[in-house]
Amino acid sequence: MTVKIYEITQYEAYRADETGTGYSLNPYGDNTRYYKGYDDGGTDYIIPDGFTVKEGNDKQLHFYDSKNKYCELVSHNGKPAIVTNSGFKILKSQ
Repeated sequence: MTVKIYEITQYEAYRADETGTGYSLNPYGDNTRYYKGYDDGGTDYIIPDGFTVKEGNDKQLHFYDSKNKYCELVSHNGKPAIVTNSGFKILKSQ
């Protein structure tokens, strides 16, 4: 099973430390007065065994492990990765 992951670039933000690039299961959305950016259109990645993608309470998609625990999606060495109890799980594109 695969999921689309977007590389997000935030080039303008209320605080300078909120700018940069990262990964998300959700497309960028609309620019606002204080936040401007874009996504790359997304790339399909293979969901690793033992993980699922589902909508959270915030109505956004997130990764969850086999115990239904939220797992953060981050950039690790320039690649999308899931943070697990044992480290990083680097995702592979299809």
